[in-house]
Parts: sequence; structure tokens; C-alpha cells
Amino acid sequence: MKNIVLKYALLLAVGFCLSGGSPARAADSPKRLTNTMIEDFYSLSARMYKADFDSFLLFMDQSMHPDVKGYSNVSIYLPGQPPLQSSEISSKDKIMAAARENYDAMNKATVQNVISGITISPDGMKATVHDKNIFTGMILPGSQGQLSANGQGDCIDIVVLDTIKGYPQILETNCKVIMKVGGF
Repeated sequence: MKNIVLKYALLLAVGFCLSGGSPARAADSPKRLTNTMIEDFYSLSARMYKADFDSFLLFMDQSMHPDVKGYSNVSIYLPGQPPLQSSEISSKDKIMAAARENYDAMNKATVQNVISGITISPDGMKATVHDKNIFTGMILPGSQGQLSANGQGDCIDIVVLDTIKGYPQILETNCKVIMKVGGF
């Protein structure tokens, strides 16, 4: 059971890391990031977890810079057991593989994203975003039935503007994730 929970916890961490990423192409490609553009980017991403599989994968792919790095530190709490700790560094390929494999578990979750700070570079091409992601109702398959999981991630993201495509992309994300798992 620990291996199953750890596998899904790492996807949850990736989800926390990327819940800020979702492209929204403007008619005219913007020349710089704005607070509104970033807020819209993060708002749309929370809704994308409910999208159909193909749309979800497209969103994941487009929301990440080709050189994205996801850093996560995960603490998993299982009833009656000491916490499991895991750290992960993920490339875009690893993140996309986890998204494909674990879409169903993420699709059942409710996602809320709260931005606590945005700092945009003077040239408008990069921003640092502090955000909190709250996932409730994630359903994980287990050896003895389904498990429910809830979690939260506190993240610092580096967002860059792709001026050719006209939307923000996640370049780097660093999240501390806490996940609580219980059977039902």
C-alpha cells in the first residue's frame, strides 16, 4: 500500500507544482507578463483537472516550458503509521508520464489555488509566484480497495512568457506537499 500511495503522492506533488500552469492565448501575443495574465493562468489551471483526458494532456504540455524543472518535498500521512517522506526532481517528460498514468485520480479531486504573491521582473518576461494548492477528494486505488486523499502544497513558481505562443509557461516550481490518506 505504501508504494501505491507514494506513486500517487508524487503525482499529487506534480499537480501542486503545475496547478498554476495553463495557457490562455491572446489574440495579439503579449509583450510582457501582467498580474491579471498570471491570475487567469492559475485560475484556469485549477479547472483543467476536470477536463477530458486529451484536453488535460494538452494543457499539461503547453503550460510547461520545455526545460521545466519540478522540485517537490512530500510528506504522506497514513493512519497509524509514521509519515513517509519523499523528494523528487521532475523533468517535463517525467511530469507528462505521471499525468498520463494518474489522470483518473486527479480528475476526481477538487482543486483550489490561492496566489499569495506575484513579483514580475522589470522586463516583464519572468515572474515569481507564491501559491497554495489544495486538493480534496482524490481517489487512489489500493490493494484493499479505494483510498481517499487530501493534500496541500505551498509552492514558489517561476513563470516565463512565451512571446511566440503568447502565453505564460512554468519554468520552475518548488513545492512542499502534505498529503493525508485514509480509506473509505
